[in-house]
Amino acid sequence: IHTVPLPASSFELGRVRVNCRNTTTAGGSVRVGVMESRHVQNDGGAVMRVQQQHGRAAGDCVPLRGDSVDALVSWSAGDRALPVANGASVVLEFVLDGDVELFSFSLE
Repeated sequence: IHTVPLPASSFELGRVRVNCRNTTTAGGSVRVGVMESRHVQNDGGAVMRVQQQHGRAAGDCVPLRGDSVDALVSWSAGDRALPVANGASVVLEFVLDGDVELFSFSLE
């Protein structure tokens, strides 16, 4: 699941929180990846360029397991912040493994 581009101005601390329910007893999980998005000019006009943030791929995310109303997402290096370049937006990628329901997410 991918979000639309979210402007960096929509969050202050650059952290992601997830509200999910994991109904899989065999270890289902939610992982979140972060891509940076920006408009660039080319000969045909403006296009959107999306690029994976280093160390913020869904595979780098510490899996969220079990039910959670307010889980704070982190990545393998222990990072929780989303470093976003000035003027850029982010696209979040949610990877649901198993019988998991994603209810909401928030940016802070």
